[in-house]
Amino acid sequence: ALQATLGVAILGAMMHAPLILLLVATLLTDLFGASAAPSLLVDLSVLLSGWSAASLANAVGAKRAGLRMRFIDALASLAYWPLQTLAFVFAVHQLLFAPHHWDKTPHAPALNAGADAEPLDAPSPWSVSPAA
Repeated sequence: ALQATLGVAILGAMMHAPLILLLVATLLTDLFGASAAPSLLVDLSVLLSGWSAASLANAVGAKRAGLRMRFIDALASLAYWPLQTLAFVFAVHQLLFAPHHWDKTPHAPALNAGADAEPLDAPSPWSVSPAA
């Protein structure tokens, strides 16, 4: 199950932007051409139902975390998913041409981490766990 989940996530990241471009090209061809593809409405309904289901899952997750999801947040996912393809291309490029390079966020030690610092085992206000 883990391998299938990971494989589908990688495949989705690889294919999202090209398939969106293909759908947009088909839409434009149908708008300015005489023939309409019979599967176009099915393609659009699958895309919209997938986007709606993902937005609903995001809204439920945000509510459980005590946050509010706005409509603009749902629209931002439309840009987020094709950007996964860009991240996929970047990752493959690094895997092929710089396999031992590690992009990581630089961190510096906190200068003010003294006696007033919050303990590491303190419950987080952002935790969605009922135990926290």
